[in-house]
Amino acid sequence: AHCRMKMYRKVDTIFQDMKQKGIEPNVVTYTTVIEALCQQNRHREIEEILKEMKLKSVNPDVITYTSIIKVLCKSQQYDKAEQILLQMEENEITPNVFTYNSLINALCESQQLKKAEGLITHMKSKQIMPDVVTYSSIIKVLCKLNLLEKAKEMMRMMTEEGIQPNVYTYSTIISSLCKVGKVNEAIKMMDQMRAEDIVPNVFTYTSIITGLCKYRKYRAAEEMWEQMVSQNIQPNAVTYTAMISSLCRRNLFDSALKYLQTMTENNISHSPVSQKIIAAAFQNS
Repeated sequence: AHCRMKMYRKVDTIFQDMKQKGIEPNVVTYTTVIEALCQQNRHREIEEILKEMKLKSVNPDVITYTSIIKVLCKSQQYDKAEQILLQMEENEITPNVFTYNSLINALCESQQLKKAEGLITHMKSKQIMPDVVTYSSIIKVLCKLNLLEKAKEMMRMMTEEGIQPNVYTYSTIISSLCKVGKVNEAIKMMDQMRAEDIVPNVFTYTSIITGLCKYRKYRAAEEMWEQMVSQNIQPNAVTYTAMISSLCRRNLFDSALKYLQTMTENNISHSPVSQKIIAAAFQNS
């Protein structure tokens, strides 16, 4: 991070040096400077740069505006980001899908679902089609809000529009299904993934294994573990924690210790949460 900040400050120095030598910056130069200022949270100076660009008849392009929107979203200044989007349109600069995705994802992260959905409607009205990132952002917040049926409907909608869900889209819904006890439906969805040549990842498997363990379907969890390992997918700390806890609940301490040993051999670090869960499992059994 320190190296990046040094680089951003160097951009500012070069920019000032250019102007002192009478070299007129172009839109690419200004955009680079704006990105550097954004990373340093120097938002007031960005406004000055935009004024300078206007004074010198250098028009910001879609990359310039998208850079500003990204950083405003990062600093949770969503209203300002929306104002920049409107300003783009007023200046007859068409936002692209990356511009919209930056704002939609940020709104979803802050659980402003209606605003995010409104932006999708707006971008479609401008003939800018959402992509898998757009829909996955919406699906993620729907799952967080326990609106699982709506999340599944959103995935059906994107498929009907010819947009292929990816492993992240599927895994988000699979995780939510497992959390509410619909593990069988989650497994069917994973089978659907494979039928569409989408390879499940560690998050997909971990969600299902954790769900199976939670609802005491231990043999099915072990079979899912074996399937994951056979696909050369490395279990993570959460996967190991679920299995170790389930074995302790059945008083299978030797097996639990083997998993714990394998976890250590594979240099998989315990998180504070996993340490607490595993310690409690051994103590309570």
